[in-house]
Amino acid sequence: MNPNLQYAQAIHGRVTGRGIGVIDTIHLVEVARAIPYLREASVLSATEHSRLEKWFTEYLDWMTHSGNGLEEREAKNNHGTCW
Repeated sequence: MNPNLQYAQAIHGRVTGRGIGVIDTIHLVEVARAIPYLREASVLSATEHSRLEKWFTEYLDWMTHSGNGLEEREAKNNHGTCW
């Protein structure tokens, strides 16, 4: 999976993606929170840990610099809170 939600909440023929799709991945926070425990339990190899860290770093960069991510950050509702 690419570390972005560029095509989230797309509407065929109208829009390729919308900021409101960011909220659909709120549960990714549970994956991020589990990573240190998985690493400590030797469930993740060093390579897997590095790749996960890189993915979340790139995702955070997308969230903080893309139009869709910024749109959600500025929302004055549950979407902005989720961001």
